[in-house]
Amino acid sequence: MKKNYYVILLIIFLVFIAGFIIWLRNPEDSWVCKDGMWVKHGNPSEDAPMTGCGEKIQEQADIEIFSPQSGTLITSPLEITGQARGSWYFEGSFPIQLTTIHGLVLGDAVAIAQSDWMTDEFIPFKATLSFHLPEGTEQAELIFEKDNPSGLPEHGTEYRLPVKLIVD
Repeated sequence: MKKNYYVILLIIFLVFIAGFIIWLRNPEDSWVCKDGMWVKHGNPSEDAPMTGCGEKIQEQADIEIFSPQSGTLITSPLEITGQARGSWYFEGSFPIQLTTIHGLVLGDAVAIAQSDWMTDEFIPFKATLSFHLPEGTEQAELIFEKDNPSGLPEHGTEYRLPVKLIVD
């Protein structure tokens, strides 16, 4: 009988130790997505995520960005290169915006086709974007918009690329 008592006490002790270890490994210091914004939970050792909060950033089969890469530190003026299918262009161009993760527009540019854009193939583009940094802004997104002269939502699409801003 006494032996069963010690076995039960040992099991309770082991369960307590396992629970304590799980509690210690819990990611209490992290970033949490709340109302479309990244919010500190505890004291995270990493910077806030560069991805949009509450939305999934999807790769587009119709546009490829060569420079800058996702999550890259950028400065003004920013040279942007890539390629997009001809359907993204209207009169050989499409708009690009740099915004904070909260939607404040920091700068605009126009991507210019580097060859004949009247095709369904990929056409290289270049753009130069100048911007001014508001104080305290370190995260932003480049928004590449398919040119949509009709203004109809069913003809519009965009690609978002998270970037980091160099703050002086």
